[in-house]
Amino acid sequence: MKYGAMNFPIKPLLREIEEIGEMGFDYVELTMDPPEAIPEKIIGQKRAILEILQRYGMGVMGHLPTFVWTSDLYESLRRVSIQENIAALEAAAELGIEKMVLHPG
Repeated sequence: MKYGAMNFPIKPLLREIEEIGEMGFDYVELTMDPPEAIPEKIIGQKRAILEILQRYGMGVMGHLPTFVWTSDLYESLRRVSIQENIAALEAAAELGIEKMVLHPG
């Protein structure tokens, strides 16, 4: 069995991943939520993220944005929620993430 931990996106991402590694977890469940773990910031820190994961021998899985609703009945909200999820999926692909968590709403 493997044990992972999810970062808290209010804290600086690199330090969060480092702390999860220091605690001996097998993988990080990388949330893609504001303010510190939005896709743009994740892509901008790609090299450092991968280095930390390698240093601690950790895997990584992704957690798509929590507070968007891809099943919302309002088309405008559903559309922007899908756009946010696509941006997160693209960031995950940059990191080589193969498993993602989705909360449709």
